[in-house]
Amino acid sequence: MVRVGNYNLNRIHGDDALTAYFSATEHFSKINFFSGIPSDKAQWQSQFPTLFFVFQRIFFIIFGESFLTMKLSLLPYILIISITLFLLTKIYIGGNTAIISVILYAFFSISLYYETLGLIFVSSTAVFILFFYLAIRYLSNFKTPLVLIGILCGACYLFYLTSYIALPVMLLIFFIKLVRVKKIIVIRDFLIVLLSFLVVLAPFLTYAYRFDNYFTSRTNQVSLLSGSWSSGKERIAKGEKPINIIKENAINTIKCFYIDDIGGGGGYDFAHQAIFEKTALFLFIIGCILVFVFSFRKVEYFLLFLVVFLSYLEMALSMPPIGYQRFILAFPFITIIMSLPFSLVISFNKTSHSLRCIVVVIMLGLYVINNQRYFLKSV
Repeated sequence: MVRVGNYNLNRIHGDDALTAYFSATEHFSKINFFSGIPSDKAQWQSQFPTLFFVFQRIFFIIFGESFLTMKLSLLPYILIISITLFLLTKIYIGGNTAIISVILYAFFSISLYYETLGLIFVSSTAVFILFFYLAIRYLSNFKTPLVLIGILCGACYLFYLTSYIALPVMLLIFFIKLVRVKKIIVIRDFLIVLLSFLVVLAPFLTYAYRFDNYFTSRTNQVSLLSGSWSSGKERIAKGEKPINIIKENAINTIKCFYIDDIGGGGGYDFAHQAIFEKTALFLFIIGCILVFVFSFRKVEYFLLFLVVFLSYLEMALSMPPIGYQRFILAFPFITIIMSLPFSLVISFNKTSHSLRCIVVVIMLGLYVINNQRYFLKSV
């Protein structure tokens, strides 16, 4: 409802219209399903796997082709993110806070900015958070379909490259599980997941190896030190140390969390505002402190921060100006972290229940109003 209520059919980036055009016009029956889209490389700057475009084509067949349906075609992904975010927060914190986390996500201004366009990025977030939820269930000793974990981990490589962090996250989760339970069955479970992962990706990787590796085409363009579009190679050729270039971009990436006019690249610039509105930044900082404290008792909290950190690295190791779209996968995980201060207030039993509810409503109201205003400044 929040996304649709903030639609502006005149606000189109261009890439969203292009992806919708490819979805509507590609002859999927005549091309290799495991190849990249668009089939004609000259039509766009990069190629991506077919799944997003096929699903969008199905949506267009059902609801028609227009700028409105281009935006609406993202709603299934947003619904997946919202439901999974609720379930994931429920595992971490509890049901009441899970509701709050979904509200925080709904009004998180930069998330609202991207998800009222029609861009491919949100699809990777949906697949990754679903994979992460099932992996956390497994780590927390809930009954979990292992094959589905592997399938979703593989699917993380079939949308946008923000979710390419899935495999290292999966490896770490199984390592933690093995250390925690010290049972050989964990290795068996891992092999089942790994086999499922490889079955999903094998035909795509075979095509990439034999014909055209489009999976790394975007990275080859925007990599900070070696990308064809980056000035990093020229700076290194002139004698500048690579570590200094990385350090400079890493510091600027941190600054763009709270300082305007530093980040925003690729045309998805969020009006070059800082990533966090001040209320959200306050909640995030308090939440990070709590995550740090809780991580000593429960490693699952560390994994939350790890996802955010790896997404940060995707920005920091890409060419400037800093592209916020490379951070989009972290948004629902950030809202889980931001929900921790609310959980602290709710659990403060030394005060009356009514007072705690009033404090939560006031905090949430300030967040919603301020982030809605911040979003409107970006469009």
